[in-house]
Amino acid sequence: METHAANAPAPVRPSLEVVELEFALDLEDVKAGFDEAAAAAAKATGGALLFTMPTAAIADCSRVAVISLGERGDHELVLAILGEDGISTRIETAAESSNPIARLARSWSQVMARMPAIAA
Repeated sequence: METHAANAPAPVRPSLEVVELEFALDLEDVKAGFDEAAAAAAKATGGALLFTMPTAAIADCSRVAVISLGERGDHELVLAILGEDGISTRIETAAESSNPIARLARSWSQVMARMPAIAA
């Protein structure tokens, strides 16, 4: 009997920065304001809040915050997602997320990375 378990991709483990962000966001009061909570969590972990937006048309998602973690040349884009219930949150890396905002975040980040070169 042949199994394909050996060919299955290994589960991706989140980086330490992503785990720290998740813990930091858990400590914030998202009911008082998700955007502010995401900004505070990003700051607490050395990240930068890039943008937030409502996402009512996306299942199980009412708002998304896009956060950049790490150094400018070696950063990781992360989505902090507020659930439809207005209190549950989850973190997804933009590279692995199926959320449509992940593609927007990657494109936006690429444009912003080129802005200094365009302005020069």
